This record gives sequence, structure tokens and C-alpha cells, in this order.
Amino acid sequence: MRTRLAEAEGQALDAVLPQLSKLTAELAGKDHRNHHFIPKFWLENFADDRRVCVADPSGQQRLRPAHIRRAFRERDLYAVRAAGAPSASDVTVMWEHVTRIVDDRAAPLFDRLTAARDGSSWTLTNVDRYWLSVFLALQSVRVPGHLSSTRASADRVFQMFATSLATRGSPRDWMTDEDCREAGINLEDLRHFEWSPEDFEPGGKFSVSIDPLSDIPFMLSQAFDVKLVLPFFARSWLLVRFPQGGLTLPADTGMHLVSYKGHGIWDARLLTADQILVPLSRHTLLVMHWHGDAWQAHGLTAEGIAAVLGRKGEHQICHPDDAEHLTRIWDACRRSIEHRDALIRASSNIGVTLAVV
Repeated sequence: MRTRLAEAEGQALDAVLPQLSKLTAELAGKDHRNHHFIPKFWLENFADDRRVCVADPSGQQRLRPAHIRRAFRERDLYAVRAAGAPSASDVTVMWEHVTRIVDDRAAPLFDRLTAARDGSSWTLTNVDRYWLSVFLALQSVRVPGHLSSTRASADRVFQMFATSLATRGSPRDWMTDEDCREAGINLEDLRHFEWSPEDFEPGGKFSVSIDPLSDIPFMLSQAFDVKLVLPFFARSWLLVRFPQGGLTLPADTGMHLVSYKGHGIWDARLLTADQILVPLSRHTLLVMHWHGDAWQAHGLTAEGIAAVLGRKGEHQICHPDDAEHLTRIWDACRRSIEHRDALIRASSNIGVTLAVV
């Protein structure tokens, strides 16, 4: 498997190095685009008229509509400014160049997978598989948790949430009482906390910085590191489609790592995960599991997947038409395991295995 990965990597990089050089020349001296933690082409698979719904499985907050142009975005996130550069025109955007190339390679593959139907005949090449694996590996390192530093005012609330405000809204809209207690935040402070998108512009209250000499090369090396790419590339990939839809997209990385211990389902790390669940659209799920596992998709329901993803506690992105149904699922999950299992058993929204890719 490592040999297949190495061969695919060589072919893929040979194809994109000229593109990277061209992008570097074209974008030299220009400001970078706003960065999306989850690319727009992925969000569009959960959108209606370019609008999605941000759902809270904990039930602490109401459902919140969002336009994908602004959803889950940071302003000025991975910009690398030259020393002493006075303006945005001097921004170097190596990270944005690379993420754009990976996104551009992954987008048509997403289209092929989400457009698949039962009985369709197609395969992914090793190079296709490599780009999707790198794309998912990239999702692991393009999130706010990998920021090296946040510069803001001395206010503790500003310091804690400067990297989240532009993507998730004011913390009073998504923080639970338990979150506040764990972070040592006074809930009353959040009620009076105000911000605007302009606060993230140059000269605004919030400035997120990345060290160009260490952080950018490190993040790039992580995204292409064989240790991170191989756990995606080497698994069996199973494509499952749910006729009624209803899948959600985890708002952090877009995927869920699952480990089974006894009769429970637990969060896991990449190397120890029994399965990786990647919702490609509201109808289509990519399941990655290790070769030789006896796992089968028979009887898998979209409601069951929603219950698994909802237990993580993080916000989920869903199609607006699915929001109320998902709320009922998560309400049942909070009441009891019996309520959850009864709802899943009663579902006719059973997945159809389309292909092993």
C-alpha cells in the first residue's frame, strides 16, 4: 500500500508543481482570498440556494441559517506578511496557493462521488485516491486549533474567542453554560459582548498571525505527510447513499473518527479509528474502514449517522429542509438510548451501498 501511495504521490505532484508556480506568479503582490475551513464546494452539497443551517445537537441554541459565502470563514487567517509590510498588497499566500490546488483537485472527485447512483460503474485511480486522502488530511490541519498565536485586546473573552468569532458568530450564540465554566468565562460577559466583521479587517480588534518561518512549512508538511495521508489512502472506501437524505457535516473538520469499544461508540484519533465517516452531501456518505474488518453497511440509516455525529457535541451543518427532523433525532438521543434506538429502527431511510472505491 505504501508503494501505491508513493507512486500516486509522484504522479500527482509532478502534475501540480507547474500549477503552483503559475499561481505564485499570478498572485504575487495580490491579497489572498478569505479562508474557509470547510471549502465552499463541500458546503454547497448541504445547501439550498447557497444557504445552510447550523444545528446544535446539544439543544442549547436555536438553529441558525447561514450563507455559505460567509459560513465558517476567517478573515486574514493564513496570510503571511513580509517583515514590515505596510499593506495587504504585500501579502504572500503560499498556504492559500496549496489549499486552492488541493481543493481544485478534490472538487470534481466530490462531484463524481455525490452524483453516483446504484448500479453505476466507475472507479477512482490511485491518483484520485491520493488527492482525496490529501484533501482529508488537509482538513485536519486547516482548522483554528492549528493557529500559533492570536493577538487581541487584553480582555480574556477576546483572547479566548478571537479565532472563532468570524466563523461561528458571537460566543453567546453557541457557548453552553458548561463551556463557560470550563473556560472560566462569566456568562454575563458574553451577554454584553459585541463584535462585527470589520473587527477582523486590518486595524480591527482581532489579528490572527502565523509565523512564516515555522508555521506555514510545518502545516504544509503535515498535510502531505505520509503518516497523515496513509490512514486515509490505505483503508477500504465504501460509498453509501440515503434516499431521503438527512446527513450532517461536522462544522470543524467535516468528518468523524469513530472507535467501537464494547457496545459504545467513541471519538478516536486518526490512527486508532475503526471508521472514518465523511458526509459528502446530505445524501452520500463515504465510510473508510480497515481492510479485513467485517463491517457492513446493511441496515445503516441516516438517522443513525446523525445520532453518531450529534453525540460529538460540536455544531453540525445541514440542509435547511433537514433541520427540524434532525432536531427530533437529537431530542430523542438526549432523552434516552431507548428513544434513540427506537427512532433509528423505525426509519425507512436505509443506506444503499453504491460502490467500494
